[in-house]
Amino acid sequence: MSRTIPSLTAEFAAMEADDFDEMKPPIKVALVGKSRSGKDTFAKLLRFLAEDDDVNVWQLGLADPIKEAVRVAMNYEDAPKERLRPVWQALGEVMRQELGEDFWVQRVLQSFNEFTTNGALYLVTDVRRHFEAHALRRDGYYLVKLERDDELRRASSGLSIEEFAEIDRHPTETEVDLIKCDMVVKSTTKAGLFGKADELWQQLTRANS
Repeated sequence: MSRTIPSLTAEFAAMEADDFDEMKPPIKVALVGKSRSGKDTFAKLLRFLAEDDDVNVWQLGLADPIKEAVRVAMNYEDAPKERLRPVWQALGEVMRQELGEDFWVQRVLQSFNEFTTNGALYLVTDVRRHFEAHALRRDGYYLVKLERDDELRRASSGLSIEEFAEIDRHPTETEVDLIKCDMVVKSTTKAGLFGKADELWQQLTRANS
């Protein structure tokens, strides 16, 4: 149940001045990368490091609403995501044309405004378009690009060469190469990704202290 303005006013009136001094801005990170580049794995590692430091983590994906709409419409639970990706891509493009190209990224930014901000990690996990990256950078996000060899990406997808090539020609894949990021992570092992995640987390927490 939402609290009333008077109750919130009373809470702030009761706070000491030092309480406001201790409030920290959120740490904002957005992961950029093609399919099967390691974004989900890197997000899990970064989340682990943040929670290990008792930092709250709020994680959202730009495509989460699209995936949920497709799940409900198709009534599936465990369908391989590579088989669903063309559907996600098609629906996402149609909705961008109808609602505006930045609809999904603005929706995520607005959602984060509802979360607790005191030093929390705001994590966006699936940036693929240049206008998404631009909007997030403008809002103070640190952009991290995950890169992986194309053949390794295809092999992990379970798709044929032809199927993978068709998906990889979509703008949500090709525009990733054009996005300039603050950090580029290239690793073929989970241990390597963990090392990069730890390096990034230490850098971000120092800057936010």
